[in-house]
Amino acid sequence: MHATLTNLKTLMEDMESSPKRRTRNNVKRFYKTVEDNKIKPKLSGLKDIAGYEDVKKQIKTLFVLPLKQPQLYLNRQSQKTLLLFGPPGTGKTQLVHALAAETNADIYSLTASTIMSAYIGETEKMVEIMFKVMKHVPRISILFLDEIDGLCRKRHGSEQDHNRRLKTEFMCQLSNFDENPQSFLICATNCPWDLDTAFLRRFNNRIYVPLPNRFERVELLRLYTKDTVLYNTFPFWEDLLNITEGYSCSDLNDLVRNALLRPVNELNDIKIWKLVDDTHYIPVSKVSVEEFGEHLRFCNLEELPDKSVRARDATLEDLLESTNEVKPTVPLREIERFDEYIKWH
Repeated sequence: MHATLTNLKTLMEDMESSPKRRTRNNVKRFYKTVEDNKIKPKLSGLKDIAGYEDVKKQIKTLFVLPLKQPQLYLNRQSQKTLLLFGPPGTGKTQLVHALAAETNADIYSLTASTIMSAYIGETEKMVEIMFKVMKHVPRISILFLDEIDGLCRKRHGSEQDHNRRLKTEFMCQLSNFDENPQSFLICATNCPWDLDTAFLRRFNNRIYVPLPNRFERVELLRLYTKDTVLYNTFPFWEDLLNITEGYSCSDLNDLVRNALLRPVNELNDIKIWKLVDDTHYIPVSKVSVEEFGEHLRFCNLEELPDKSVRARDATLEDLLESTNEVKPTVPLREIERFDEYIKWH
C-alpha cells in the first residue's frame, strides 16, 4: 500500500511538470485503472509451458538472462520490448505469465477495451498515464498489452482524428520506453498484418507462436491429461495425433475436458443403477435376470442421493470420439496467411 501511494505521488509530480497538464482527479482515476489490472503470474516459470522450446529459448535470451547474468550483456543492449504474434489459442498470454514468474515480476495486463474511452482525448491520457506508471514501478514489471491490433492498426486516409492522436501518443511513449529501468513491454496479436508499420518498427523483437507440431501436441496432451486416467493412454495416441493436426493449445485442452466429461454426460440417460460398497451407485447398461434384486435401483440420476454416484473412467475412445465435437478453431487459410506474413517479415 505504501509503495502504491508513493508511486501515485511521484506520478502526480511528474504529470504536473509535463507540458500536458491533467487534472488531479483524472490522473488518480487513470492510475487506479492501471493498478487494478496488476496481477500476479499464474504459472511458476517457463518449465510449466509444454513444448515451444525455441520460443522459450528466445524469451530467456531476451529477458531472463540479462537479469540473472548481466555480465553477459556488458557490450550488448538489453531488450525492453517484444511482440508475440500467432494464431489464437497458442499460449501467448501463458508465455507472459511464465516469463513474469521467471523474473519475479508483476504483470500489468491491459487490452484495447480497457484503454479505449468513448470520450475524445481520454484514451490518449490513459496511454500517457499507463506508460508513466511503468516509469515509476518499484520492482520488475511487465506491461502486457493483449490484442494490440485494436489500438495500433494501420493508418488510412479516412481515419478519424482521435485515432491518429492515439497512435501518435502511443508511438511517442514507445520511443522513450527503453529509459524505464525496471519495465518490459510485451504486446500480443492474432493479426500482425493489421498493425501500423511505425508501430512494428519499434519492436525489433518479434516472436511467432505457431500451432503446436506433433511433438508439442504430445507434450500438451500429457500436460492436460496429467493426474487423470487418460494419461495412461499415452502409448496409443498415434491416431489421435494424426486427427489433431491443426489443433491449437486451447483446442487440445478443450478436447481433453470434453473427453473427461463424456462419462458424466452419459449418466443423464441411465435408468438402472447398482449399489456398491453400500454407499455408491454405478450405472448399469444391461441387466441379467440374476442381477435383479435389492442391489439394483431403477430411477433417474436426480433421484439418487447427493454425492452417491460414480461414473466410469474416461478412455482413449472418449478422446477419439471428442474429436467429432471439438474441432480446430483456426482455419487453414489463416495459417497460410501467417506463413505468407513470416515469409515477407
